[in-house]
Amino acid sequence: MLDRKREATKLKIKENFAKLILEKGFESLTVSDVARSSKINRGTFYLHYLDKYDLLQQLEDELLAGFKETFEGKGASRPTHERHFMSYEIIMNSLHYALDNYLMIRALISERGDFGFIEDFKLLLRNHLRKKAIYFPTINSMFGDIPMDYAEEILLSRTTSILLLWLKKGSVEPPELIANLIIKAATAPPMTSS
Repeated sequence: MLDRKREATKLKIKENFAKLILEKGFESLTVSDVARSSKINRGTFYLHYLDKYDLLQQLEDELLAGFKETFEGKGASRPTHERHFMSYEIIMNSLHYALDNYLMIRALISERGDFGFIEDFKLLLRNHLRKKAIYFPTINSMFGDIPMDYAEEILLSRTTSILLLWLKKGSVEPPELIANLIIKAATAPPMTSS
């Protein structure tokens, strides 16, 4: 019972923290703001977090760990096509995870949030991509004579940009549409001049 109450308090703190980031920006908000909006005292806040930076770091770590679980979870064994770096199922699971945590992710990726979160997400995706490299031996043919590190960056940037735009627009399109866009963008060769 105590653990459940503790987790409920932490969730309330994180949700109000996200709302405050969107309202005031991370740099402008204070622990007092978070405590007041969460209807707790500052002492309760400090039972869970050292300061607002610790709260930010823990929130980001939890979200990234959740994405990592979706990348490695059900459907992770093998992409459906050798040119896909993730299965459709994993992409869908990741999109649903993003929806389940929409408020917190939206706050972090906002102009008033933490740009570092996007970079950490790309690093997580890059590590997943490298682990799955055995499944896309045709990446060199997909990207022509583009060096592998640049081809990898193109793939990561396309995927991340689609996800970020979808979230910034309020996730109005269905996840199925976004999953198909990610797969299309990931497998389309870049335009080259002739």
